[in-house]
Amino acid sequence: MGSIWVGGGTLIAWSSLVAVAGFAKVPVRELVRKSFIPVVLGLIISTIFGLIFL
Repeated sequence: MGSIWVGGGTLIAWSSLVAVAGFAKVPVRELVRKSFIPVVLGLIISTIFGLIFL
């Protein structure tokens, strides 16, 4: 996931978010605002897990 956020995969991640927001009939900014903390926590936890156990 980290590589998506820092490189060329950014368009892929955002396009799926826009599609989900459109399907759920929720504003994209609202979905981003509510998803930010869980997504960042998941990235941090998976990075720590990978550093410790792999």
